[in-house]
Amino acid sequence: MHTNYVRLSLGIIFFSLGIYHILSFIFSIFTFAFLAIGLIFLFRCVEYGDPKQKRNVEIWNAECDNCGNVFEFFKNINGTTLVKCPNCGKEEIV
Repeated sequence: MHTNYVRLSLGIIFFSLGIYHILSFIFSIFTFAFLAIGLIFLFRCVEYGDPKQKRNVEIWNAECDNCGNVFEFFKNINGTTLVKCPNCGKEEIV
């Protein structure tokens, strides 16, 4: 009679350990999936920035005084920008 209780208790222990390992494996898969999703969103926010935030940069066209080349550049709204002509290399403050 005593051996039956020992076997039963060992069976319950091993069964619960098996369930624990299976559940921990499933939860670890979900943990890694959520971690990957979080990292993807983090890198997208770093790459593109906050979409709600207004950009302080505009695209401007410029004509070089030296060679007459017309090109586009980014200009900060709040200040002046040093622009280099891609054709001749002359720098100009706009």
